[in-house]
Amino acid sequence: MRHGGRVKISLIPTKTFELNDSSVREAENWVVWWYGPITKNVRDRTVPKVDVVFRILDPDGNLTQATRCRKTGLTHLGFLRIGSVWNKGVSHSQIRYEARTFDVSFSPGDWEIISPSRSADYKSGRPLIPAPECPQYLRSENNYIIRFKLPDGKVLFVPCMEFFIRCYGRSKEIQRVLTVYPWEEAKQRLYEADDLPKLEDAWPIRLGKHLTRHDAVFLAHLLYDPYAQKVARGIYNQLVSALNDADDYVFLKVAPWFQGPAKLKVYGTASNDGQTFKANCILGCSDPLGKLVLYEQVSKIRTQGDETSEGDYQEEISKPVVKIQRKFPEIINLTADDAPDHGSSLQEFLDHDFEVLGPPRPVKYVRKISKGSQGKYRAIEANDDVSSTGEPYGTGKGVGQALVQAPILLDSKGVLRDMWNAVCHLRDEWPDVFHSAEWFTFEDGFQDDPEPRLIALKPFDQKDEVSGATQKWVYYNLDTQTPRGALVIKVETSHKTVYILEIQRRPIRSKNDESDEKNKEEAFKGLVFVLDDPQALADWLRLFLAEIRLTRGIIMAQLTTACPGTALTFKHAPSIHDNVPCEAAVKNALGKAGVSW
Repeated sequence: MRHGGRVKISLIPTKTFELNDSSVREAENWVVWWYGPITKNVRDRTVPKVDVVFRILDPDGNLTQATRCRKTGLTHLGFLRIGSVWNKGVSHSQIRYEARTFDVSFSPGDWEIISPSRSADYKSGRPLIPAPECPQYLRSENNYIIRFKLPDGKVLFVPCMEFFIRCYGRSKEIQRVLTVYPWEEAKQRLYEADDLPKLEDAWPIRLGKHLTRHDAVFLAHLLYDPYAQKVARGIYNQLVSALNDADDYVFLKVAPWFQGPAKLKVYGTASNDGQTFKANCILGCSDPLGKLVLYEQVSKIRTQGDETSEGDYQEEISKPVVKIQRKFPEIINLTADDAPDHGSSLQEFLDHDFEVLGPPRPVKYVRKISKGSQGKYRAIEANDDVSSTGEPYGTGKGVGQALVQAPILLDSKGVLRDMWNAVCHLRDEWPDVFHSAEWFTFEDGFQDDPEPRLIALKPFDQKDEVSGATQKWVYYNLDTQTPRGALVIKVETSHKTVYILEIQRRPIRSKNDESDEKNKEEAFKGLVFVLDDPQALADWLRLFLAEIRLTRGIIMAQLTTACPGTALTFKHAPSIHDNVPCEAAVKNALGKAGVSW
């Protein structure tokens, strides 16, 4: 509905981002509306900047004609999703768009790159509304989009810059490198080695620092697939060509990097009687078909005699050691105006989740053995006030190094089952560190059966003087009067015996940041503890499970201090490095218990 040139819009809540970036610091109900061209960064030449166009909401929530244009680092765009609403650097809502999944073809001939103003079937007008606040060049016809032909004769439009920042790998480091360096220099940053032995049935890769396993498929194609390499190298070539012509901005033409059928999940709006759909945000994409990707990591281990030869492949799937302690701060304090200091701390920032549609590409993680001492890595604390994704330069600025990455959505089975699966995953992956994993109940004792059982909480008696809410909390299902359960896991490590305890969560219905209603669970912290005397386990559990009912699952300080040993709480924050759901949570718990590997 329009009110004097203003459009009434509907907003939905999203994951909250607090971004200390000059592009949104002064924002007051600004909506990200469009990504403009890449522009020169006169301060830090290793992080290109991008013009972001905002439209402004009035106090009643109507979309006005007023616009603002601000520059931000290319690596910051993941947080500034089109449609997101910003106030003083904080975003917790966005325009309600329609979510759809499309079957498309990435093969040449099934798509083209066009200007929106030149498209006869783009009936909803140009994406930018000319206004005095926007520079003249932003009103040009070169805000390129990809036009996909759909099987039913309809058309899907995707902005080129959106496709670049969402589909060219999960780490924003990839997009930075592809826009800053020529191919030979880019390879030195993207790969630890690019001359691995050729295999007939697999593509082995060894990735450079600051890249993750979720980048493996894209970077394998970039190394072995001539088509992907040609398309990706074209990004830098466009920038060089424009700079040679004395331009200080470039509207990128970005093409799909693989050929064949694909799926795209997007937010957007339909127009032209449903014949066209304009995607504003990409939520997920399918993986290309192809050879197995071997994600190789080199580890130094102690060897006995000649049992293990340097360079031998180990059959077990192995995850690399995390070399740096990563935290997920509430305030994403990034700058594109200064390079990080040499030797500065490193922080990891997660932007919006990304979904792999359909069967994921097979990726096997192998560890290549190198003789010698494995050594220990020093955990680096992130104490710098601000971080940058650029190349380290100089010292004394107080600027740390930043990694910006989009986490892959993993298929969760619920926190309790995810925790058990993650413990078993680590046991199988690191048998030299984790000797066994068992669950415990009073009736069954310790068991390693794949299907864990829970210890039921005891309902209150009528004579117990507790509130009605507290009495109800004990039940997982009020209708059937089924009590909540507690999962108790014992992990035998090469260092010590560690116990992990989780309280069963009720499912709740809520709307996530993709506007789809999905099942979620209540949020509780977990408990990790080490006992001075293993024989004290049963008595300690009975005491803890009785008291946790009174606090409705909140683990108070008096509960941990009552443990006959050491007990600590832990959170379930995800990580881009998770191979399975809750892997980071298990590592967090074990780390608090003093287990390292």
